[in-house]
Amino acid sequence: MLVRMIAAGTQMQTILEPYPRLTEDDIREALRFAAANVNQRVIPRDHTV
Repeated sequence: MLVRMIAAGTQMQTILEPYPRLTEDDIREALRFAAANVNQRVIPRDHTV
């Protein structure tokens, strides 16, 4: 959810408002976690293009 919201241009403050215990550092850590998991997957290229 966080990755989609950031990708859509949602401001950090807008994300944080409904979650008072969440911090900007928490969001950054979630993004780092998502990036690390994407880096571990091999996505085959579509050679039909």
